[in-house]
Amino acid sequence: MTHYVIRLITGANGQRTEFDGYYVKEYKTPRMRADGTYAADGKLIVTRDRATAKRYPTAAQAWEVWRAQRGWRPDGKPNRPLTAWHAAIERV
Repeated sequence: MTHYVIRLITGANGQRTEFDGYYVKEYKTPRMRADGTYAADGKLIVTRDRATAKRYPTAAQAWEVWRAQRGWRPDGKPNRPLTAWHAAIERV
Protein backbone atom coordinates (compact mmCIF):
# COMPACT_ATOMS: atom_id res chain seq x y z
CA MET A 1 0.00 0.00 0.00
CA THR A 2 1.27 3.46 -0.89
CA HIS A 3 1.54 6.15 1.75
CA TYR A 4 2.79 9.73 1.73
CA VAL A 5 4.93 11.78 4.09
CA ILE A 6 5.66 15.50 4.46
CA ARG A 7 9.27 16.65 4.10
CA LEU A 8 10.21 20.21 5.07
CA ILE A 9 12.58 21.61 2.45
CA THR A 10 13.54 25.13 3.56
CA GLY A 11 11.90 28.25 4.90
CA ALA A 12 9.25 29.69 2.58
CA ASN A 13 11.16 32.97 2.64
CA GLY A 14 14.27 31.19 1.28
CA GLN A 15 16.04 31.23 4.64
CA ARG A 16 17.53 28.02 5.99
CA THR A 17 15.96 26.60 9.15
CA GLU A 18 16.90 23.94 11.68
CA PHE A 19 14.17 21.69 10.25
CA ASP A 20 15.35 21.69 6.61
CA GLY A 21 15.30 18.21 5.12
CA TYR A 22 13.44 16.67 8.04
CA TYR A 23 10.18 14.73 7.83
CA VAL A 24 7.14 15.60 9.92
CA LYS A 25 6.66 12.96 12.59
CA GLU A 26 3.94 14.69 14.60
CA TYR A 27 2.17 18.02 14.14
CA LYS A 28 -0.56 19.96 15.87
CA THR A 29 -1.43 23.45 14.66
CA PRO A 30 -0.80 26.01 17.43
CA ARG A 31 -3.56 28.39 18.45
CA MET A 32 -2.96 32.06 17.73
CA ARG A 33 -3.77 34.45 20.53
CA ALA A 34 -5.66 37.71 19.98
CA ASP A 35 -2.38 39.64 20.27
CA GLY A 36 -0.93 37.77 17.27
CA THR A 37 1.41 35.47 19.18
CA TYR A 38 1.23 31.69 19.13
CA ALA A 39 0.07 29.77 22.18
CA ALA A 40 2.23 26.93 23.47
CA ASP A 41 -0.36 24.32 22.50
CA GLY A 42 1.17 23.56 19.10
CA LYS A 43 3.55 20.72 18.39
CA LEU A 44 6.06 19.94 15.65
CA ILE A 45 8.19 16.84 15.98
CA VAL A 46 10.46 16.02 13.06
CA THR A 47 12.72 13.14 12.10
CA ARG A 48 15.50 12.46 9.62
CA ASP A 49 14.20 8.90 9.23
CA ARG A 50 11.45 8.74 6.60
CA ALA A 51 10.41 5.33 7.98
CA THR A 52 9.29 6.94 11.27
CA ALA A 53 7.54 9.94 9.67
CA LYS A 54 3.77 10.36 9.96
CA ARG A 55 2.13 8.59 7.02
CA TYR A 56 -0.95 9.72 5.14
CA PRO A 57 -3.06 7.48 2.87
CA THR A 58 -3.17 10.05 0.05
CA ALA A 59 -1.02 12.93 -1.14
CA ALA A 60 -4.09 15.17 -0.86
CA GLN A 61 -4.43 14.39 2.86
CA ALA A 62 -0.76 15.19 3.43
CA TRP A 63 -1.18 18.54 1.64
CA GLU A 64 -4.25 19.27 3.79
CA VAL A 65 -2.13 18.85 6.92
CA TRP A 66 0.59 21.11 5.50
CA ARG A 67 -2.04 23.78 4.74
CA ALA A 68 -3.99 23.28 8.01
CA GLN A 69 -5.45 26.53 9.25
CA ARG A 70 -6.17 27.53 12.82
CA GLY A 71 -7.68 30.97 12.93
CA TRP A 72 -6.48 34.17 11.34
CA ARG A 73 -3.30 36.20 11.67
CA PRO A 74 -3.50 39.86 12.73
CA ASP A 75 -2.90 40.86 9.09
CA GLY A 76 -6.12 39.07 8.11
CA LYS A 77 -4.41 36.14 6.38
CA PRO A 78 -5.01 32.49 7.34
CA ASN A 79 -2.86 31.15 10.20
CA ARG A 80 -1.12 28.17 8.50
CA PRO A 81 2.12 27.58 10.44
CA LEU A 82 3.53 24.68 8.37
CA THR A 83 3.44 26.83 5.25
CA ALA A 84 6.39 28.70 6.79
CA TRP A 85 8.36 25.97 4.98
CA HIS A 86 8.51 24.87 1.40
CA ALA A 87 7.48 21.23 1.65
CA ALA A 88 7.46 18.14 -0.49
CA ILE A 89 4.97 15.32 -0.31
CA GLU A 90 6.90 12.10 -0.87
CA ARG A 91 5.56 8.68 -1.72
CA VAL A 92 6.64 5.90 0.63
